[in-house]
Amino acid sequence: MRGRWFLGEHPLPGPGSFEAGGAILDFFDSLRRSGVTELWVFLSGGASSLAWVPTVPRRELRERLEHLYALPLSIQQLNAERSRLCALKHGGAARWLRRLSPGTRARVLLISDVHPFGPGVVGSGPFWERGVPHRVLADNRTCVAAIASEARRRQQPVLWTGSGRVDSWQQWVKTLESQVRRFVAEGRSGVLILGGEPAVALEHSGKPRRGGRMSHLAAALGLALFDVFEKHELEVLCMSSDGVDGTSGASGALLGAEFRRRALSSRGAASRAKLAWAVENHETARVLRDWKLLFPAAPTGTNVQDCVVISLASPLL
Repeated sequence: MRGRWFLGEHPLPGPGSFEAGGAILDFFDSLRRSGVTELWVFLSGGASSLAWVPTVPRRELRERLEHLYALPLSIQQLNAERSRLCALKHGGAARWLRRLSPGTRARVLLISDVHPFGPGVVGSGPFWERGVPHRVLADNRTCVAAIASEARRRQQPVLWTGSGRVDSWQQWVKTLESQVRRFVAEGRSGVLILGGEPAVALEHSGKPRRGGRMSHLAAALGLALFDVFEKHELEVLCMSSDGVDGTSGASGALLGAEFRRRALSSRGAASRAKLAWAVENHETARVLRDWKLLFPAAPTGTNVQDCVVISLASPLL
């Protein structure tokens, strides 16, 4: 079987996205002509931008999307707005399939980048309609469970896990700091894992920032746990599962031996002040890159949100 590939644009749809949207409708019509009765759909996060059948002129579409993406909307609110602008969203593809090839039944297998939200949110839910079965193959829970399984295989106790967190980065820091300090007080060693997508709000100053969710979270955790790094063998790994962390040019950051060396050195106070400046000004990638704590960006081809792994060992002698 021969297939056709379309390279759509992201996060704003472009010519490739519009071509892909039209090709999907042509494909649905071909299923009727070929007598196909079953269609398997493989769907992942990010698909919202990659295939569009716009309901408004393209220039107006771009202007409205740019406005929407600048607003503090939840994923459900954003999808509701996008569904008004594209005939494929919010069950639109399922309705087009029923119209163009009524004898074809769709089944959807998907990778979710929006846990804890349901499969109807992934890719703006093109087939999310009654009677169309959806099965989630992987999501943030899968990622956290895999990391926990690997830790146990390495005989590292898993002290605490969480997944699907989509609240603010401040809440992530508060939760993780509390858990680390609790286990430190109890004298326990092991691994803590938290997954999801922390929200980082930027001021609209027009100034380009160098950072991402994970570099920002790593710097903020380094700041919150600075005194713990001074006294314990602690590692904090913050990673994006898609391998691209915002505008940081990295996939994530690791605070470990090098960070501890800075905390324990005579420049510890200056390092702490610089870290605080980076968090406040959303320039975390600049500082962490100078300190050689970033991993290079390495697109993975998938996305199951972000993950933080904290390894807590015995106190330093």
